[in-house]
Amino acid sequence: MSSTSIKAGCLQMNSGPDVAENLAFITASLRAEPDLDLLLLPENAVQMPATRDHQYVEPATGGEVQRALSRLAADTGTAIVLGALAVLVEPNPKPFARSLLFDQQGRLCHTYDKLHLFDVDTGDSRQHRYRESETYQAGPLTQAQASPKALTIGDLSVQLGLSICYDLRFPEMYRALVQRGAQILCVPAAFTYETGQAHWATLLRARAIENQVYVLAAAQHGIHANGRQTWGHSMIVDPWGEVIVQQNTGQGLVSATLDLTKIESLKASFPVQQHRRL
Repeated sequence: MSSTSIKAGCLQMNSGPDVAENLAFITASLRAEPDLDLLLLPENAVQMPATRDHQYVEPATGGEVQRALSRLAADTGTAIVLGALAVLVEPNPKPFARSLLFDQQGRLCHTYDKLHLFDVDTGDSRQHRYRESETYQAGPLTQAQASPKALTIGDLSVQLGLSICYDLRFPEMYRALVQRGAQILCVPAAFTYETGQAHWATLLRARAIENQVYVLAAAQHGIHANGRQTWGHSMIVDPWGEVIVQQNTGQGLVSATLDLTKIESLKASFPVQQHRRL
């Protein structure tokens, strides 16, 4: 790693109901790629429950998953972003879908609670009806005004903007993060097959192009225990909107070196942000 670049990866998974099995897959995948500085895991990486009644939930103060990922980050020297974990914060009756950032020392240094919940119908049957608000509590609106997290990797300070899945359809959220300094936008997801096929790549490239930053997108893929089918196509997109690397189908880890000087160079020669009038 140079003083102006980091190596980042996105893990594509077909997560099942067994938390231990999913953690084992994450661990093996990261240990097979030991030179990563930053790893993004997909939404629901540690569990895609078969039913709502079997959803794994942890307290905000810590639990099995948080301890395991903290140890893994420290052991490998890799910062890890967990896409989303159901975290219960008393006295709320429902958990948040929370993204957690562990630094290279294994410290939990930043969290984000999913702001936009996926309450949509993607088809005519009940199998294509989704109501995340029945399971989760939406994150507080104050998060929309939050600054991105400055993560120290080696001698380099990197500004990460966290989001989760359905957030991708709300460009104002990413604009706010970038205006506050975000250089890399993290989009862990479990996009449905239907919506992913139609919009996933287009939305990711648009968020990169309009904000002139890198986008990391780690996704779920395949058919899960609850019958849901997810689209996959995890990718890393550069500030010009080019897809650097992509995992179309199956499980796997894709990675790329992100040159952060490319962001400022592009903004200087193509100053879209300075031309904004609204």
